[in-house]
Amino acid sequence: LARINPELARQAGESTLAYLTRVRTKMPSLPIPLIQKIAYMHEAARFRPQVCSTAILCLSSVNCG
Repeated sequence: LARINPELARQAGESTLAYLTRVRTKMPSLPIPLIQKIAYMHEAARFRPQVCSTAILCLSSVNCG
């Protein structure tokens, strides 16, 4: 995103939720629940002590590959 719009570059120390919320000001079609899910999963993954498989990340009945 920083290449498309330099204002959307992530700032040092900025949380995922704060960054995606700021991105949403430029892209209002980005759903808030999606932003919250991405931020939650990113923060949880940062501190996860074991490897996380694709099967764990599948949150719906859609085939995740």
